Amino acid sequence: MWHLRHAVLIAVLLAWPIAAAAQEVQVPLDREGALEEMDGALARRLGLFVDEYPGLVAVRLFQRSPSEYVLEITTRREGRTVRQRVEMNAPEVARMRDRISRRIAESAPQVVLNQDGRHLLVGTTTLLGLGYWGWSVPAILDINDGRLALGTYMLTAGASFLVPYQLTKRRPVTWGMANAARWGATRGVLHGVLLHHLLEGDAPASTGGDGWSGYERRRLGAMLLLSLGETVAAYGWAAAGDMSAGDAHTIGNGGDFGMAWGAETALLLGLEGNEAEMRATEALVLAGSGAGLVAGAALARTRNDTWGDAEIVRAGHLVGALAGTMVAEWIDPGAEHPRVFGGGLLAGSVAGTYLGMKVVEDRDFSVGQGILVDLGSAAGGLIGLGIAVLAVEGEDATPFLTLATAGATVGFLATAASLADDARHADDGRDGSLRLELSPVGLTALLESRPAGPGGRPAGGRSAPLLGVRYTF
Repeated sequence: MWHLRHAVLIAVLLAWPIAAAAQEVQVPLDREGALEEMDGALARRLGLFVDEYPGLVAVRLFQRSPSEYVLEITTRREGRTVRQRVEMNAPEVARMRDRISRRIAESAPQVVLNQDGRHLLVGTTTLLGLGYWGWSVPAILDINDGRLALGTYMLTAGASFLVPYQLTKRRPVTWGMANAARWGATRGVLHGVLLHHLLEGDAPASTGGDGWSGYERRRLGAMLLLSLGETVAAYGWAAAGDMSAGDAHTIGNGGDFGMAWGAETALLLGLEGNEAEMRATEALVLAGSGAGLVAGAALARTRNDTWGDAEIVRAGHLVGALAGTMVAEWIDPGAEHPRVFGGGLLAGSVAGTYLGMKVVEDRDFSVGQGILVDLGSAAGGLIGLGIAVLAVEGEDATPFLTLATAGATVGFLATAASLADDARHADDGRDGSLRLELSPVGLTALLESRPAGPGGRPAGGRSAPLLGVRYTF
């Protein structure tokens, strides 16, 4: 009997791969592979299945083998759920998928679009319309009449919502696209200021006339044009490159860090005096921004940071810049030599950026965790500064900067460390993994020779399971 039991067990274990291979796997209903399930509302909208199956609840497709499929239709009849299964072959499934894809394209294209970030994109443009685009347009057009200027502002602000809302109605707007567009829209304003001054120099002497001067209107025009242009360009770049939100944030960080390092390099070189030196500074800042975007794109391809990771790297950059300011104050109290200040800022921000990258290494921090690290850094800096205000008298900035930097650094590191255990390991399975496990305890219980209880079952209570399934998220 013991040998027979072993033979049965071995037969079951050997047959398991065959049984697993025969299982049905759910597959998409459409040709593009985006629609896993069609509910009743969508079926009615597309005009599919509802005539043949009144009371339709859901339609799913399962694949049994390379050429065998099962269409599962769930309906409600007389208050009960009814499930029907229709056998299909590969050519029939191909025709059904073509029909579904065609109806989706005609009636509901947004169904298969990823528009998770649409509210961020439209929200960004709306806020910019209310805060900048709206009032810049009347100024650029030199509208001095109050009523006309107010009306133009309202039309522009309203269009800043309506136009992107309509343009993205049938287009994908992922978190990566929305985040990239947000960076382009806001940084384009600053790029416009720098580019305009680089090309035109300082403003000419005022003539005392009413309204905006031609110089000011051209500057506002450059700011508006680059803001709009970079919004569209960043969205297109993210769409073409299939950027994640973390990729977009990493690239945006690169642009910002590059601008900062360009300005700090200008200070280090002593470019602070005449108009020619100011233009050289602006050229360095713009070049730094461009180089930073390129470097950020290369970094995004190799590191695959999340949005939270990139936010923590940004916090590290800012804490490092504060530390560099502190060291510069130690060396040159009162910042009498801008080169020392620029060198301290540059060295500190580079070191802080490297520290931030080490903190997030092998971790995937969430957006919320990244914001908590931002807040922890700010809170630590405020606590350090508060201690300095209460304990130090006099006008010497050194102790204030020192305690604020110490507090911000401790706050940054302590908050990140407290969240590290909750952050997902970067090498964890992102799409989850399914594992079949054979329980040694269950196998032992099966092989044990135990007397039969009532009903022919082994006595001794519940037995351990032989096979288990584990899914890791």
